[in-house]
Amino acid sequence: MDEKIDELEMQAESGNVDAMLNLARELYRMEKYEEARKWYRMAAKLGYKDGDPIEMFMIGRAFYDKQDYEMAKLWFEKAARLGHTGAMLYLGFLYNNVEHNYQEAKKWFEKAAELGDSDAMFNLGFLYYRGNGAVLDFQIAKKWFEKAAELGNTDAILYLGLLYLNGNGVEEDKLKAKEWLEKAAELGDKSATLLLEKMKDEEEPQSIIESYEKAAASGDSDAMCKLGEKYYYGKDVEQDDLKAKAWFEKAAELGNARAMNFLGLIYEFGRGVKKDYQKAIECFEKAAELGDKRATLLLEKMKDEDDKSIKNEEVSAISNVNDGVKKLKNIVEDLSGKFIARGETVRMLANNIYHGRRVIETFEDGRTIRKNITTPLIISSTGGGKTAIVSDLAKKFELPYVSVSLSGFTQAGYKGLDLQNIFIDLIKKANGKVEAAEKGIVILDEFDKIRIDDDDSHRGFNMELQDELLSYLEGREVYLETKPGSTIKFDTSRVTFILCGAFQEITGSYANYSLEEMKTRISYGYKSELFARIGTVHYMPKYTKSDYFNILNNSSISPLKNFVLTCSIYGKSVITSPYSPFIESVAEEAVVLDQGVRGLENIFSNIRDWYLEDLIYGNSDIYLMASYEEIKKDKGKGRRR
Repeated sequence: MDEKIDELEMQAESGNVDAMLNLARELYRMEKYEEARKWYRMAAKLGYKDGDPIEMFMIGRAFYDKQDYEMAKLWFEKAARLGHTGAMLYLGFLYNNVEHNYQEAKKWFEKAAELGDSDAMFNLGFLYYRGNGAVLDFQIAKKWFEKAAELGNTDAILYLGLLYLNGNGVEEDKLKAKEWLEKAAELGDKSATLLLEKMKDEEEPQSIIESYEKAAASGDSDAMCKLGEKYYYGKDVEQDDLKAKAWFEKAAELGNARAMNFLGLIYEFGRGVKKDYQKAIECFEKAAELGDKRATLLLEKMKDEDDKSIKNEEVSAISNVNDGVKKLKNIVEDLSGKFIARGETVRMLANNIYHGRRVIETFEDGRTIRKNITTPLIISSTGGGKTAIVSDLAKKFELPYVSVSLSGFTQAGYKGLDLQNIFIDLIKKANGKVEAAEKGIVILDEFDKIRIDDDDSHRGFNMELQDELLSYLEGREVYLETKPGSTIKFDTSRVTFILCGAFQEITGSYANYSLEEMKTRISYGYKSELFARIGTVHYMPKYTKSDYFNILNNSSISPLKNFVLTCSIYGKSVITSPYSPFIESVAEEAVVLDQGVRGLENIFSNIRDWYLEDLIYGNSDIYLMASYEEIKKDKGKGRRR
């Protein structure tokens, strides 16, 4: 067979059209479709005009792949006239994605769908789903998705899940949505897997409530008290003072001091009951007898101050909590939309920072504060977006922050290990206000570079560096020399520390490890006391092609949107489409660069440079419809920056 292929290749390369056709047919039988299409395309260019519909379709695909859409259309139409469904499907793609003639696309999708092509059924449904070339009609979309799903079309199965998840054209049904998404996930659809994970996260509060209820039914007073708190604050459930009171009473009957304390607050402020300061005092006294310190403090206030002042203070505290949670939710929602595919990271960091602020506002003792503040470790490659996220969160929470690389203290052989310079920089960011700086955020990047190994040149430095870092994470007072002869005291107890590292030799196989296995592997090379200070290990996966595609089309920091803004300076519009080869090819290029959003920005920096003369001197709009590689060859003379 190899000898036959070699002989045909020699004849084909000499320009023999029959040899090209025979070679293409052999390659097609061997399932080497890309090579087969190449020789079919060559034969067509040299005069081949007739053949069976499969060969015509293959020639059309060959020209389609090379973006010679006019020739592709010609051959697809030949094959379609002979009943080839694949040709009809690709005519639909061509009209839909390239020419944006949705009515013509709809016509060809319908023809292929009638002949049983599941991809055509899905794409026809998608036209109705998006309202392209048809009236927006989720019911008709659902009908075509169901037909395609019956034939095992993964995209159709995914979108049926989305219809039920969002209540588009059907009654919202999370259970049905989950069933469809699970089917899609089983077929390997990553979007379905992510949506299922998101649904699981959203279901988690309810599962927590159910677990508390189960424990409470078995007589667990702490679970009863926690249920009371859920209803008292309206966290994960609808706020309900009467239900809160009922659970607190059950827990109090079992001697739960915390529940007695909350009952006192209910009677003191009239939460669902008539105010009764005497009952409030009785509840606080019972809680205080059982060692509840907060109850003791409240008793002292009630005895030393008038009722009105206590009322105003507590009502204000409750109001502040509710306002703070509302602000937190808005921050998470806003930044999750901005940082596409980083919603989990945004939520984790925002929750940690918010919790840290609450702890600082509640306690004064530095040791108590450090015990109640979590230090997260973020595992992320360069360009993952962690610094940008923390920067925006710091601005939202109005906190100063600094970001430093720990490797700078070791690779340079810096024997002084003067990490204290970090706090001096933090004070500068806080405009010289030490108290504000003490509540700031410090990102310690390249945490993986300070592990203790057998390298004698760094082992000693890293051991000392870990010891000093541990002392800051545990909370201590340090004296900083801000200028010669002048020192100030700085307390690290209230600082939010965020550790980051790539851990490349481990994260390459991240998918093969459980979270506990990952923690164990990462912990090698660190003193146990230091690693014990890490409360959360969070992995930021690399951006996928789909992530880059969504960033370009939907994120407020999309480099494409910024390029559009740049072009508007010169009165030029940018003509492109999510369906064009351009967007997809840029996403593919970004995956190759593997530099996150920074990589996308570099790509558009190239594009801006290539089109700069057109912007300044040209009279027409900027058309970005071809692939990035084609634009680079045309405008960038094939150069890569």
